[in-house]
Amino acid sequence: ESGHQWWGNIVTPGKGPGGNIISEGLANFSAAMLVNAEKGNSQRRVLLRRWENSYVNARRADSERSINRIDGSRPGDSTVTYDRAGFAFWMLRELMGQDAMLAGMKEFIAKWKDGVSMEGGLDFPLIEDFIAALRPHAPDQAAFDVFINQWIFGTVLPEFKVDKVVAEGAGEKYAVKGELSNVGTGDVTVTVRVQAEAPKSVTKGGKKEKLSEPEHQDVVVHLTPSAPAEFNFTTSFKPAKIVVDPEVLVLQVGRKRSEKAVAVK
Repeated sequence: ESGHQWWGNIVTPGKGPGGNIISEGLANFSAAMLVNAEKGNSQRRVLLRRWENSYVNARRADSERSINRIDGSRPGDSTVTYDRAGFAFWMLRELMGQDAMLAGMKEFIAKWKDGVSMEGGLDFPLIEDFIAALRPHAPDQAAFDVFINQWIFGTVLPEFKVDKVVAEGAGEKYAVKGELSNVGTGDVTVTVRVQAEAPKSVTKGGKKEKLSEPEHQDVVVHLTPSAPAEFNFTTSFKPAKIVVDPEVLVLQVGRKRSEKAVAVK
């Protein structure tokens, strides 16, 4: 609701496909920004997982339209408007960088806050107008266009599969390798993490305290549905688990299946 101060109040969306995304999807994005700033990244991850679960469970894959074509007339439109759009705009923030995205948003609001005078009256924005305001601020406009075509003007949804994991070693040296596939849709870049056993909590003064986060290493891989990618790690800790997208930065289906236990030989 705080986000509606901008999206829906200061800027009134146009009546047409994708218009309501400016009110609701961008308000959700603003909620993620607020949570991240006030509560930290761990709570931001919780929020985006909630949106992801809601979207995956409520979407209608056989009739889903892209974000810019949503008009509220079909079953499943609501979860795209709120959950997919909110998550997708966070992904766009990661691609552009926060300062660049906010600069584009500032420009968009300045242009559209009172509507734009047209012959015969005022015009109000749809999602394409929002994208047009952001694009000049993108550090990599080619990457920006690829993202928009997939996530805003398309309906891609990755599903990651971890396979062929082999881990060997002892003491303070371990080698881990495996293969990651996107068995869903979309051309995506994602982080793969290998981590040690999660630390157990300890009791101090009658209170349970969690120890530090598990040791880990990350590698970034690029995937298309037709081309699996290999990953390799050399670690000083005993590996226990492979986790795909540990920071919850890529909307996906089957997140629980994108983790795999590691057995060291």
